[in-house]
Amino acid sequence: MTDDEIQSHLQAATRHAENTDEPQVEIDDLNVFLRALWKVMSPGQQQEFLKLEHVVETYAGALGVDIEDGEELTPATGVEDLIKAAKQHGEDSEPDMEPGDLQIFFMEGAKLLNAEQDAAFVDDKAVKDVLDLAGPAPSPRA
Repeated sequence: MTDDEIQSHLQAATRHAENTDEPQVEIDDLNVFLRALWKVMSPGQQQEFLKLEHVVETYAGALGVDIEDGEELTPATGVEDLIKAAKQHGEDSEPDMEPGDLQIFFMEGAKLLNAEQDAAFVDDKAVKDVLDLAGPAPSPRA
């Protein structure tokens, strides 16, 4: 998935939340995107994703584990661990930390998809539903 496509999906989740005036909608949409990414990844990609430096750092930070200070981190074993950690981060800190963590996880995971997986992700019914509910992106100003 290209950076522009990744940003387009993130903007759709934000737009959907703004259209409904419900911040939780963005979080729900990002969770849909993460679960759909996980579904189309191969087991090897899933393991690679969970070991990406930015994913590990964000996961550790969400759990309040200072890995740079030598604190031990129990590694995430799946996408649900990442989603739970992001939720906990939002509850323990500022509410906007949860969508921020989810966005990072989505951006990192989406970069791992090949063209076939990208097509399967976009074709996922739940992803399509989110994009439909978000509505079209605003036209760029001339």
